[in-house]
Amino acid sequence: SYLNLTGQWKIGLIDINLPPHPDGNLDYLNVYCDIVGESLCDGNMMPILKRIPESFNYTSGLPTLYLEMSTLKFDRIRIFIKGRGGKNVSFEDKTLHCTLHLKKVNHATCELH
Repeated sequence: SYLNLTGQWKIGLIDINLPPHPDGNLDYLNVYCDIVGESLCDGNMMPILKRIPESFNYTSGLPTLYLEMSTLKFDRIRIFIKGRGGKNVSFEDKTLHCTLHLKKVNHATCELH
């Protein structure tokens, strides 16, 4: 089965819990999502949800940026993470958790008389 949203929706990354990376020295991580509209990222159009800086820590958190969704009909959401230069990033067998928030966008209308 799948979810079929109606109207206009946006998606945002609320939080992410990353295990330590084996290399330990990443400049940043790009978090991509297959239901996000594409944006320019490192010179390419990609479905980027969030760039997480090296200085990220769990106490400061991340500001939530809501982005347009590329589809309103889906049965799963795929998240993938890449580092500088589009290199795949692996956390080996460690677990990564993230929270996504989908919100419906209501457009106010105004009539001039």
